[in-house]
Amino acid sequence: TVAVTNDPASRLAGEADVVLPLLAGVEEGGVACLTFQATLAVLHLLAGRLLGGSPSVDELRPAVEAAAALRNSRQSWLPELCTLLDGAASLHAIAPAERLSSALQSALMLREGPRLEAHGHETGDWLHVDVYLTKRPGYAALLFPGSRFDADVMRWLTERGSTAIAIGRPLEGAALTIPFPSADEPLVQALVETGVAELAAAELWRRGVEAGDQALV
Repeated sequence: TVAVTNDPASRLAGEADVVLPLLAGVEEGGVACLTFQATLAVLHLLAGRLLGGSPSVDELRPAVEAAAALRNSRQSWLPELCTLLDGAASLHAIAPAERLSSALQSALMLREGPRLEAHGHETGDWLHVDVYLTKRPGYAALLFPGSRFDADVMRWLTERGSTAIAIGRPLEGAALTIPFPSADEPLVQALVETGVAELAAAELWRRGVEAGDQALV
């Protein structure tokens, strides 16, 4: 039994044969952000070893640098992003199948922090199950590029006046693009792009608390 945990002193770790510590530090807000990213990194290294490869921590270095750049640049995009999200009636995160975790984690952050109704979707599936909601005004989507269905999703969002925010790489018709280095590399994407929703959720959470929103107390 292998335990992947951020708490090596936990009961789970005590029952395991091998413990892989995440070393993500204490999540002061009680929401798993760095823990989530560290879990993906550790699983990437573990899977590589099991498949006979020899991945090293150095392979993760571009993601570390990209995450730092995203956070350091947040004042150039976070205020506008929060305005777009705060004014939306419906919030959604859309990502390719291989990075569905990015959509689900992003939606979870918006629910768990500022208590906003948000949902995660796979890009191709969105065209069958969620496109209908764009008929309602106030639809906003965080779109994580990389799917062959990106253009189709953007067409519907644009035609129906919905708000699209492109994460990492630009998409024609997006109201806002939030870039970060090496945004075309799959590993960097998976480890970094959820930081956008995490930072937005933290800011919207803070604003709500200061405004006296009792749901956040």
